[in-house]
Amino acid sequence: MKRRALYLVVFICIFLSGHTIAQELAITENIKKIDAFFAMEKEILPADEVITLANKVIKQRHYYSANTIAKMFILLSDTADNKGDLGKSIQFAQDGLGVVGINNVLRVNLLLKLAAGYYVEGHFHQVHEFAQEAVKLSRHITSVKSLLVALSYSAMSNALIANNSAAHQELQEVSQLLADNNQFNNHLEVIEILALALLYQQDYNTAKTLYNKAIKLRFESNKIDGIDRSYYYLATTNLKLARLNDAYSGFYQAKQQATKNKLPIRIAFANLGLGQVLLLQKDYAQAIEHLQKAESRLKNESFGAPYLTALINLAKAYSAIDDKPASYIALKRAEQLAQKIEISYDQLDLYTLLADMYSEKNKEQQALEALKKQLQLYKEHYYQKPVTAQGEKDISLDLKNKQIALNVAVQSDLRQSYFKKYQNTKKIIYLLLALLIIFLFTSFYLYLSQRNQRLNKAYDDIERPIDYIAPPPQTKKMYQLNFKKARKFEYVISVGYLSIDNWQELTFSFNKKVVAEVTKTIALLINEYIGEFDQVGLINEGEYLFLSPHQSKESLQAKLNLLSNAINTRFFANLGDFSVKNSYSCQSPSPQDIDPFIFLSRLSESASIETPTFKK
Repeated sequence: MKRRALYLVVFICIFLSGHTIAQELAITENIKKIDAFFAMEKEILPADEVITLANKVIKQRHYYSANTIAKMFILLSDTADNKGDLGKSIQFAQDGLGVVGINNVLRVNLLLKLAAGYYVEGHFHQVHEFAQEAVKLSRHITSVKSLLVALSYSAMSNALIANNSAAHQELQEVSQLLADNNQFNNHLEVIEILALALLYQQDYNTAKTLYNKAIKLRFESNKIDGIDRSYYYLATTNLKLARLNDAYSGFYQAKQQATKNKLPIRIAFANLGLGQVLLLQKDYAQAIEHLQKAESRLKNESFGAPYLTALINLAKAYSAIDDKPASYIALKRAEQLAQKIEISYDQLDLYTLLADMYSEKNKEQQALEALKKQLQLYKEHYYQKPVTAQGEKDISLDLKNKQIALNVAVQSDLRQSYFKKYQNTKKIIYLLLALLIIFLFTSFYLYLSQRNQRLNKAYDDIERPIDYIAPPPQTKKMYQLNFKKARKFEYVISVGYLSIDNWQELTFSFNKKVVAEVTKTIALLINEYIGEFDQVGLINEGEYLFLSPHQSKESLQAKLNLLSNAINTRFFANLGDFSVKNSYSCQSPSPQDIDPFIFLSRLSESASIETPTFKK
């Protein structure tokens, strides 16, 4: 029994040990995945994979370090932001900040996410708090990129809460940082922060300029992911400027990009924008179609303010086509929602619509209350600076701040254009350098090839067999070259021609083997009787050309005479009674002989006249 118990304990220990090893491997693999996702651009994060990984990690968070958990929350925040779910993005960032013991780099990252979320929502005092803390930590960890973004949020939040002096100082620092750090000259996030602030300040023309530059920079730097947001805000500025066609085009582009990247929440926002434009263009049927799609998605995702905007515009569209019941349903939903969320200035016309609805239903008291509520909210939203010397100073600073913001975007645009030209020039230089290297290698290769050919030719010349005779193509080339050189340098050259007169009869009477033996014997005799500097080649079968540079006609004629006699007196055992007949001719051309081939023709014609034939 004791032994069985011991075996059981050992088995349990082995099982637990195996389980622990497998768990450790899984944890290590998850950490590697988190680090890999964390190194990616946030716009291209695979949402489903990130969420699946988060479910595994956060459920067993006690197995992971604080920094790993914080990275996981950052990834979740980025994924939610990519989908357009700002509420969840902020919540994940807050959860990440709540993790105890994270390093300052991750803390700055999370603070900037909170600043970005509240900035889009319009809570500028909270933005300022997070941005200021991020600025301090960025200076401490000496991160220029984080400091740029943090200063941009801080400067713009200061401008939006009328603290223009602080905004001016921070914007000047942003401009200086960009000037000192060329690698951040096309920092899209900074430009879009400035653009959104100008949109909130109702400086729509300047905001439009900045968003156009941001879109241009995205294309030039190939950062297309996330461009739907740039299109969306550009369209919003055009909507505020009543440029309806441009606004429609922007919202349509935003929807196309969001659809391409499968981002349903951003599609809903684009549909909301399209619905608003179509409503103003009095295309009510199309407006209702887009607004219904937006309302359905935003309701399911619990987006308060945009959902309210969708309901208000739906009520207007239904009212325009005289569908009162549908309009009233939308208004009642909007009224209930308005009691739970903060109403923006643009949404105040809800109470005008409610007052009209209650008046038509003869509910005068409720109509009056709606108008009172509208007046109260209008007073809360309406704000006018006192016209004082300080106020004038603030206006001046506000204009300076706007100019700095524009200069930042213009400089980024110019530097990006310069960088693009520099890159193109560098590519051309690299291409020319590559072509030069290829040319040099090719030249060197050709030089070696030609040198090798010359050496091989020299070796061939040395090692040629004693019965070698140059073939017709080489003979032609040799003849032309010698004739050209003799004519150019005006030196004597003698040319000889020898023909086997009964060659056709020989080839007809005997087989190829016998003919080859005769050819070889003649070649042996030729190489025996010619001099060291003489050149011989075959013109046609049975016809031979002799070239003797710097030699007289008489010298060559003596050699040909000896050769002819040798051929005539040679005994060919395989031919029986058949005799090989030959004739030859020899001349020295003058420089006036322009065409070497005409000369050769005359030479061959005179061969049979000058030389008698012999029988063996």
